[in-house]
Amino acid sequence: VSATDFDGESGASTTTVTVNNIPPTVIVNQPPDVAVNGTATVTGSFTDIGLLDQHSLQIEWGDDTTSEVLVPPINNTNGTANLTVGQTINSVTGSGGTATTVLTVTSIDATHGTVGYSVTHQYTTAGSDIPITITVLDDDGGNNSNDTTINVTSDG
Repeated sequence: VSATDFDGESGASTTTVTVNNIPPTVIVNQPPDVAVNGTATVTGSFTDIGLLDQHSLQIEWGDDTTSEVLVPPINNTNGTANLTVGQTINSVTGSGGTATTVLTVTSIDATHGTVGYSVTHQYTTAGSDIPITITVLDDDGGNNSNDTTINVTSDG
């Protein structure tokens, strides 16, 4: 920083500023029960003040399958929106069997960096309190997880 007074005298000084990444937060809502071979829908939101950060949602479905969905930044570098409500994004990976997932953007709050989402998954085996964990990672290395459970009922 440099400054000059009315007499033309000036001075300068420097300092180091460290900016730390704040990890995203994630909310996962309790889904309703679903029958075997039915499609479960899990809703929630994630928040990250890094509006230019890309995010990876990694989903552990509790049935030995996982999915990953890459969500683009809310805005691009010129401030134009990258995401729209109703936009769908397909999963990029699945493991432990095919875990194809579709994420739908349900809301966007660009002021606070919040994206609402819903994701779908088909369960093929009945079970109670099956854990679902969603981890959100930003492209700066920040991450956070939250979980819920689902009941999958017999179809007979």
